[in-house]
Amino acid sequence: MIRPLFISAYQIYLIVGLIISIIGFSQHSEAVAWWSCMFAHIFPLVWFLYLKVGKLTNHSFASLFITIGTGVCTLIALADGKMTDLGLTPFIWASISLFGWLVYHLILNNVRKNTLNLKIGDQLPETFPRGTKAYSLFIFQQGKWSSFCAFQEQLYKSELEESGPLELIFISDTTTSIDLPKMKNAVPFQHRKQHGSADSWLPLGVMSDKNRRIIAIHQPKDLRNRPQFSYFLRFLEQNES
Repeated sequence: MIRPLFISAYQIYLIVGLIISIIGFSQHSEAVAWWSCMFAHIFPLVWFLYLKVGKLTNHSFASLFITIGTGVCTLIALADGKMTDLGLTPFIWASISLFGWLVYHLILNNVRKNTLNLKIGDQLPETFPRGTKAYSLFIFQQGKWSSFCAFQEQLYKSELEESGPLELIFISDTTTSIDLPKMKNAVPFQHRKQHGSADSWLPLGVMSDKNRRIIAIHQPKDLRNRPQFSYFLRFLEQNES
């Protein structure tokens, strides 16, 4: 409840602050402080626009760029304001923007944690899509924009017997709204905290039977260690026999 309210209030503030900084810049066109203040509001606004239209881009790089950009602009507003007669007004507006961004990005954007703790023998959560065949293999990936992920998807599909009982289901931020409960940068189940940044690696594969019971999980310590298709076929054969 707090998160959406804060985001809405923050977005409104960014628009108001941008308008005020544009007015200040128009009145003091040579003032670097107001120019910096203006961009300190533009950077976070670009992020929210980016979430709507730029889902195929690296989230970590974009968020890092916006954090650095907003922080640098805030410092410039402080320095220039002290050297001119503008005072701290541009800096205060810019610092509120930076503070709101840090609260959103470092705290509220990471509030959802994995509480599923999936294990072999468990039932699949209802949020997982339902397959059309007896067995479903869920493969998590960053997205089709990644040549690595696209190659693995093509490789898996080439080894899959279309008439067989197994259905491949590829899941990424760009293909589903599934709540896992939080799929940050398509790295589910808090792999980011455990193993560091892993934006382009496939962290997990889950196979279930016709009763949606989990019969195989691939959750490697090294996220770059992607499973071979034969790894899942072995569990399928064991379950069929």
